[in-house]
Amino acid sequence: MTDSSALTNLISEAAAALSAASVESPVGSGAAADGLIAVRVALPGRVVDMDLDPAVLRLPVAVLAESLTSAVNDALADLQARLPSGSVDLDVLGSRLHTIQRETARQFSAFTESLVDAQAALARRAGR
Repeated sequence: MTDSSALTNLISEAAAALSAASVESPVGSGAAADGLIAVRVALPGRVVDMDLDPAVLRLPVAVLAESLTSAVNDALADLQARLPSGSVDLDVLGSRLHTIQRETARQFSAFTESLVDAQAALARRAGR
């Protein structure tokens, strides 16, 4: 039978990574136009909500567009700053999970083969 410690370690690492990925996503905030515009964003870069004070209607269209852009960019920068430094790389996690799947299949095959060999040995002994 094969040593399962490597598989156990891979599963533990994957579980820890999934647990870290499951933590509630941070939200970034940004504002512009002296607080008349407030924006909140979340991963993967989506605007969650945008509050516009009615006074923004008095702003020239170009200033309004620039202010909206600024507020969204500030919110995205805030979101980026709030992300944990050790963010989970989903590509790496996926690769690890594929490794676990291959290793598990290999170990189950070895285990099954051991059971078949044991059953054959028992059958030979019983036949004697």
